Amino acid sequence: MKENHISLRSRNISWLVKSLFHPRIYTMCLFLPMVLAPLIFDLRWYWFVLLSCFVLLSIFELSSMLMNSLQQLVTFDGVAHHKKRCYLPHQFWQVCLMITCFILYSLLAFSPEQIPFYCVIFFLWFTVFNLFLAGNTREALNRIFVSITCVIFACLPWLAPWLIFELDRGHEYMIFVIAVVMGSDTGGLLTGKLFGHHQMAPQISPNKTWEGALGAILVATIVAGLYAFVTGLFSPWQALILSLIGSIASMTGDLLISVMKRFATVKDTGSLFPGHGGFLDRGDGFIVATPILWLIMEYMMISGLV
Repeated sequence: MKENHISLRSRNISWLVKSLFHPRIYTMCLFLPMVLAPLIFDLRWYWFVLLSCFVLLSIFELSSMLMNSLQQLVTFDGVAHHKKRCYLPHQFWQVCLMITCFILYSLLAFSPEQIPFYCVIFFLWFTVFNLFLAGNTREALNRIFVSITCVIFACLPWLAPWLIFELDRGHEYMIFVIAVVMGSDTGGLLTGKLFGHHQMAPQISPNKTWEGALGAILVATIVAGLYAFVTGLFSPWQALILSLIGSIASMTGDLLISVMKRFATVKDTGSLFPGHGGFLDRGDGFIVATPILWLIMEYMMISGLV
């Protein structure tokens, strides 16, 4: 028993050493400066363009995943969806969806007070557009479902980084959010691989463990707490609470994308980043954590707590 435990620990250490030279590390070293540059140098339009690219990548990956899965299903009369007549081919529909979501994102970014109005207008647009050009009812319902899902999970969440950036000292708040999410992601990966034994959600993501979750919270709290202390953004208690909430929200986003990948029966959302998979494999934590942290920060500013 003791020898097996030593052997397991040796394999974990070997994995840790190999991970230092994994393509994931090189990808992060290239991607992180691109994200931090507009925050450090306060480049407003660069940040907007970057977030718009994130929206388009998220829409592309999520719509591809969901539509490929739905098209493999069989209708009640035994005819596959993709064999039925369709006025607008899938590729053109996907381009139209990405363009529409980009327009929606741009409108909401510069008129956030109009979020309910624009969302209702675009919901009606998606419904009418898909009903008339899908070619059959089942395909129309699939496209409406995918369109609304993409708006909720791949478009609206990326408004939060823009709204945080627009706050006083917004670029510093956004770096804090990145520290929380990336600290949680890295801490969960390392501690889960080295010490993880108890699975957290085996049916959704077998590699997630409770030990990894605790490590994610710990690393996120340390990294983000140190940054908050150096910059004077938050008090120690505020930084602790925000790190805890942000880390849990980040792991929730990870599980949410894992559920969608299970539904689509794919391992990764794409192959954009070597070692990471798709863009959503890297940005899943931000989808849930950033909107929640933005709401809390807004409340703290309105209440005069910061």
